[in-house]
Amino acid sequence: MPRMLLVALAAFALLARSAVAQTPADSPAAKRIAGLSAAATLDRDQQGIAHISADNEHDLFFLQGFVHAQDRLFQMDVTRRTGSGTLAELLGPSSLTGDVLFRQLGLRRAAERSLPILSDRARATLQAYADGVNAYVASNPLPPEYRSLELSKFQPWTSGDSMVVSKYVSFSQSFDFLDLELTVALGSYQVAGSLLGFDGTKLFNDTFRSAPFETASTIPDASPFATGGIVSPHSSFSLAPSTVNQNQKVALPPVPVQVLGLGQQYLNLVGKVPALLSLLDYRRHGGSNEWAVSGAHTTSGFPLLANDPHMPLAAPSTFYPLELHAPGVHVVGASFPGTPGVVTGHNENISWGATFDPMDVTDYYFELVLPDSNSPSGLSTVYRGQLENVIAIPETFRSNNLGNGILDDLTVVPASNLIPARTLIVPRRNSGPLLASGPGLGLSIQYTGFSGTREPDAILGWDSADNLDAFIEASKFIGVGSFNVAYSDVSGNIAYFTVGEMPIREDLQAGAVNGAPPFFVRNGLGGNEWLPFQNPQLGQVLPYEILPFSEMPHIINPAAGPNPARGWNLLPEPRL
Repeated sequence: MPRMLLVALAAFALLARSAVAQTPADSPAAKRIAGLSAAATLDRDQQGIAHISADNEHDLFFLQGFVHAQDRLFQMDVTRRTGSGTLAELLGPSSLTGDVLFRQLGLRRAAERSLPILSDRARATLQAYADGVNAYVASNPLPPEYRSLELSKFQPWTSGDSMVVSKYVSFSQSFDFLDLELTVALGSYQVAGSLLGFDGTKLFNDTFRSAPFETASTIPDASPFATGGIVSPHSSFSLAPSTVNQNQKVALPPVPVQVLGLGQQYLNLVGKVPALLSLLDYRRHGGSNEWAVSGAHTTSGFPLLANDPHMPLAAPSTFYPLELHAPGVHVVGASFPGTPGVVTGHNENISWGATFDPMDVTDYYFELVLPDSNSPSGLSTVYRGQLENVIAIPETFRSNNLGNGILDDLTVVPASNLIPARTLIVPRRNSGPLLASGPGLGLSIQYTGFSGTREPDAILGWDSADNLDAFIEASKFIGVGSFNVAYSDVSGNIAYFTVGEMPIREDLQAGAVNGAPPFFVRNGLGGNEWLPFQNPQLGQVLPYEILPFSEMPHIINPAAGPNPARGWNLLPEPRL
């Protein structure tokens, strides 16, 4: 196993950061890296997997940033720029459409909102990681992709960049265009029916089935526990039965022609952006698998956990496997290049895995947009008869001029019909974008990920958790991106949780759908809001009412022993 001993430098020795000690070929190589506070080791096994050991967390995550940059720097740069809406500065004008859409979605703005609400530990971890990335870049040539793109400079990595990567990963697993796709389909059927003499709404209902074909569910499991709620010997969890009438027939209202046109126009743009294509087509095949089996069914007497998250088969891989070891944390598993910590894996006491859970955390609205001289943007939306200001954020887009042989030749792209000079924001929609350029009817998007969130706190908590209760507490810091999480530990416990903050809609909470249900574009004039924040939950970041963690689907030590989460409905009756 090749080994590199990393030795901390004193502050006065910064200029020697790239010096490598000359040692015999069969002994560890010593490399001086500015930024470390003590000696640390980075081993690579025969498969090239990194194993990092340090005397403190700062040096541990510093080296994780260093090794991520060593192996995946260009991938990290592409990911942060994709989420930030600055990819054209790297890849050229072909990426401008994506930059416009991601600036509208505002993952970078959401990432910046996240930093102030993180714990001191999480902020220190992100900074140490960023310092490690930049230490590698400062002492090594850039990967060859940059030369091909006629670039010689690397924008230094920041804590905000890691939060953008985190937001982008969560976005790819939680945001959806389903509401728009279904609305456009329904509206198209209705228009065709009015022209050809059939009921387009009825045909849509016949064609677009939403009820499951099977009644199989993950929770409750097939055991005597199934109908009495779920009780943990460790926590006072209970899962109340649903009071929503699942047989309610919802009359779908006509789709306004303008909404149909705006929705189709936006989907056409989305279809031109590679990073968004995987979120299109609600009928696409997808899903993941995870299993936790209690020790009562294993040869060893200890639980077994298997996890197969069906992330895209990208090259380089979406994940980066490694081991991290420092006082208080010893974890092995998969990390995301660009972010610190291990997102799925095991430590000395627990193991966990995650799969995608399609919880509905995205809503679209049609808005009445009016000129308003009292609004800073000159525009306002109408809510319950009152004007509410639309906020304008100035935008400047830049593009890399490829092919002229000039290094670092970036120029500002003039504003046009396709390149807006500003992004319009509707504060009521969790600071989501308004897809309109002027007065008339527009579309807005509300998504939980537009809030500042604390995923780094959750991941650090998972990595260092030594029992079920600690894992549960850390899970409450997952604010965006809903996941099915399977758990097992050396004490013999197995468990399953749904994590993520689920907003509560005012009409559904009242027991009846007002107008179109939340998987279509909804009326933004009033009656379809996320309930205002009143009863804070532990770790909550969303400024709206959310389903309490204790009422989210979960099960601990099921009587039947095995606990699968493999793409079935989580509950026997799906909740709205």
